[in-house]
Amino acid sequence: MRVASEQLIAANINAFHDWKTTNIAQQMNDTIALACEQHDVQHTRFEEALQPLAQIREFLSSPQHILGSSKTKHGEIAEQFDVHVPNAWALLQGQPQVATFDSVARTAPTDYIANGIDTQSKFFNSPMQTLNGVLKHFVTYEHDTMRYTIPQDQFDIIEQLRATPNPTATAQTLLQKVAEIEALTGRPFEEVVQRSVSTYDDVQTINAYETVHRHYEQLSEEQTKQLQHIDDTKTKRMHTLEQQLQPSWKEGAKVSAGAFAVSSSITATIRIYKKIKGGTPIHAFTTDDWQEIGLDVIQAGSKSGVTAASIYTLTNVTSLSAPFAGAMTSASFGIARLLTDYKKGETTFDDVLLEGQAICFEAAMTATGATIGQALIPIPILGAIIGSTSAMMVCTFAKEQLHIEDERFEHARLAYMDELQTRVDSAYADIIKRITETFNSYDSLIAAAFDEQSDTTTRAAASITLAEAVGVRNDRIMRNVQQLDDFFTK
Repeated sequence: MRVASEQLIAANINAFHDWKTTNIAQQMNDTIALACEQHDVQHTRFEEALQPLAQIREFLSSPQHILGSSKTKHGEIAEQFDVHVPNAWALLQGQPQVATFDSVARTAPTDYIANGIDTQSKFFNSPMQTLNGVLKHFVTYEHDTMRYTIPQDQFDIIEQLRATPNPTATAQTLLQKVAEIEALTGRPFEEVVQRSVSTYDDVQTINAYETVHRHYEQLSEEQTKQLQHIDDTKTKRMHTLEQQLQPSWKEGAKVSAGAFAVSSSITATIRIYKKIKGGTPIHAFTTDDWQEIGLDVIQAGSKSGVTAASIYTLTNVTSLSAPFAGAMTSASFGIARLLTDYKKGETTFDDVLLEGQAICFEAAMTATGATIGQALIPIPILGAIIGSTSAMMVCTFAKEQLHIEDERFEHARLAYMDELQTRVDSAYADIIKRITETFNSYDSLIAAAFDEQSDTTTRAAASITLAEAVGVRNDRIMRNVQQLDDFFTK
């Protein structure tokens, strides 16, 4: 019963290990699959993000269709960048496009719509001219929600001047234009005027293709970062799962606490039930009764907790299988009790060896029974193997705890091992002999069946005997010429 209980704990821990391994393996597979899926999605996003840049190139490829003279074509080119570049970045992030020319006439007061707001692009060669262009357009159309985009280098200059404590006279003239815009629109300057994605030079016809390429490189760099982020996230997750797969004191403590709780609950239930069956109703339990139950519960729970912790440590640290870890734990408890009695003088040396071997033999048998389906053990030497194992276990446990009698236990162990080794050798030799005889018989039959010096009848008979010896079904063996002819003609 004692060994069975510990084997039950071992089986539960083994089941926990299997569940944890399977669960974590599944999470690892899911993590890898998710990373692959995210890679595919990101590659698709990148391909979509390149389409707006392709539209800019297509627009630039027909300069004769761009409005204005050679000196003013940059105005419509700037619009293309302010629409398509933000769209490309939005698509790379998996978001919808943010700007469009749809429903906007090419020469209308509105150049394009960005984030649902009518937008006009103003690209002149100086900040003053650009701000004058903004003022003129607003006075003409009085579009209260209109937003204007200006070259980013000019926008940065204006922002720097606005932050300057003592601006120059020229700067004050420019800032006066900013104040006029705010007064006319009734809105802050930064709400009315936005920073373009391009500088004034970027959108000149001689620079436009190079500008497109620069945006392509920036998108490519961001794509690389996104893919690296996916890989880093996967690597971090895999590392975490690998750490979870490793044994830990915290997990061992949980296993031990679980065994303590379960064993304590079962023991308490059994003890209370026995007392009730014995005629004592629960309301009549005395203090002594409860103390007795409590002591039994603590002892049983503690033993189960220690057993669980021992088995968990053995299976994770020493890589023993759970059944054998349970056997080792069970045997160690039994031998510890015997050695305690021996130290007290309540048992003899021979009894320690005999009873210890019985305890270890029981544990070894239980462990073997639990794992017999996992290994092919030759039945003739099974008893000798278990016997040698149990003898080794009892002497090893005893030596570890009775150091003063090391030599005595060593002699006892060697005596047991010599005796059992002789039996193992004998059984092994018998197996080898039977295997050798069988193969010699096969060799003789094969030689006779394929001997070219023999006549056909002799070789046919030898072939039939060989087929029967190796287990060929009777209806598959051709025993005469007629059967041979039927085989080839049917």
